[in-house]
Amino acid sequence: MIGFIPNIWLLLDSVSLKDELLCYMRGGRFPPKQQWKRLCQYGVKCLDFNLSVDKLRSCDARYARHMDIDNHLQIHPFYDIIRRSRDIIINRSLLWLIRVVALPDTTYQDTICMLCNKQYTDIVVHVVTKCPTLCEARNILWDFLVNEMDVELSVELSYLSDEICTDILCGRPWSGFDDKLSCDEKDTLFSEIAVILHKHFSKGFMQNYTWFH
Repeated sequence: MIGFIPNIWLLLDSVSLKDELLCYMRGGRFPPKQQWKRLCQYGVKCLDFNLSVDKLRSCDARYARHMDIDNHLQIHPFYDIIRRSRDIIINRSLLWLIRVVALPDTTYQDTICMLCNKQYTDIVVHVVTKCPTLCEARNILWDFLVNEMDVELSVELSYLSDEICTDILCGRPWSGFDDKLSCDEKDTLFSEIAVILHKHFSKGFMQNYTWFH
């Protein structure tokens, strides 16, 4: 382990490719050029993704939870929908929802909601799932979800915890949608969810944060 060899070893280890080197050292087998290129690209992408997530987690855990390896260059999956959509109302609602996701994540201790006078520790979870003043808005949201989604999928979503359900409604990747909806169907569903949240839930944030408008 002298010269540049330790550097090569550390580099391959950082992108999870040292097993390929060990395989070559033991038996002389090495992936074909195109396969090696794909392995390198994927390894670098994974490393970049992990660094991005670690950096975001240090300042906002909720925002980081909305990332996966396919969307991390845009940070939030809604940016892809915005880029493809020409609907101003939908795009404005999606951008508003991205801003909601960037609000502090469970950093408050028993803060009083200005709408219902109840305590909360996470403003997004409180507004979307708990605030009694927004009960009518919540019924509108769930009526839409039940009508637009497969029954099994809506039931599965309703049984999730308030925190996870809130994250998913705000755009967090979820296997339930990935397994049963096409990309276009997910885009349409999330676009309409964003419009409902923006229209009916925005007062929950504006009342608690006068600057949030």
